[in-house]
Amino acid sequence: MRILLVYPNLYGMNMLPPAIGILTSVLKQHGHSVGLFDTTNYATWNHLDVVSDKLKEERLNARPYDDALLRETVKSNNPASDFRDAVKSFDPDLLAFSVTEDMYPNGIELLKALPDAHRPVTVLGGVFPTFAPQLAIDRSEGTVDYVITGEGEQAIVEFCDVLQRGGDMSQVPGIAFYRDGNFTRNYLPGLVNPDS
Repeated sequence: MRILLVYPNLYGMNMLPPAIGILTSVLKQHGHSVGLFDTTNYATWNHLDVVSDKLKEERLNARPYDDALLRETVKSNNPASDFRDAVKSFDPDLLAFSVTEDMYPNGIELLKALPDAHRPVTVLGGVFPTFAPQLAIDRSEGTVDYVITGEGEQAIVEFCDVLQRGGDMSQVPGIAFYRDGNFTRNYLPGLVNPDS
């Protein structure tokens, strides 16, 4: 299966996405092809207001850091256009987003840039979808199919296997979705052994 992991980060956010690295590794170990689309270095984001960690640093809400490398690699083109190009060239079977509450609007903006006929199955994971899975789907304007709640390392592998087989998602731990107009939230996956 071809999976495009998407990290719709805000420009200037000094956030390391450990989930993206872990999920990439786990998915590759299970034979999946994985691509990445990360928006951290896009200085402009259409009409969305962006608050960087530098502003938080000035207000003493974030630890000071050197953003010189980020400024050297800044992108000024439109992230939605680049996302469409990435989806077209990678041709994924699944789009998997890792989002927090402040990144969620960016993710939806990217998804809305794709023509409905060319949008693959989409799943959200991360802090915001874990705590508000129904809201994450309901506010997506029809662009999100599933949410993974809790730790996603095991759930995403099982989710991909069931999706590939065309199986029943109701037995996959951590998955939330709509079926026949009814919202379903499966039990949370078990704890992950950090040593593995």
